Amino acid sequence: MEPRKPLPPYAGNIAFSGLVGKFNLSAHLEDTQINVGDATTLSVTVEGTGNIMDAVFPQVVVPDAFKVYADTPEEEVRLEADGFTGSKVFRNALVAIKEGAYALGPFKLCYFDVAQGDYQVVAAPAVSVKAIARSYLTSACGKLGRLCALAVDQPCLTRALYMTPEASVSR
Repeated sequence: MEPRKPLPPYAGNIAFSGLVGKFNLSAHLEDTQINVGDATTLSVTVEGTGNIMDAVFPQVVVPDAFKVYADTPEEEVRLEADGFTGSKVFRNALVAIKEGAYALGPFKLCYFDVAQGDYQVVAAPAVSVKAIARSYLTSACGKLGRLCALAVDQPCLTRALYMTPEASVSR
């Protein structure tokens, strides 16, 4: 067994992740169009061979139009003949608080590739999301605007809102 050598100095412009091995990176957005107030899930996956269990969520700027709620990462790691292999999935719930079209990413991860003897950067392309305003029927409903807004997606409520008192009595 060869003695371990320290890693060479790193002078790149992307923060070194601390990962040593060979890795890939991917990003996926559950829904690309949501209503303001609703959430979508951003999943970023690091997979490969090496110290995968030490992977952290890659740095990415999330616009202030979203509240971010991080979930516990999901790890699937197994020991094989050539070392640890597997994946780590980072999920973040993004709740839209402002309408607009936004890009998240690109996502980048810097690791040390032992086979190459150098630092490598892998990237996943940016993902886009559009947050749209909810359609409220306040002009048609007056004070019942909030109830009518709920009724837009609930046909049974829509019928109940527009029934006259005489029509709602059955004998």
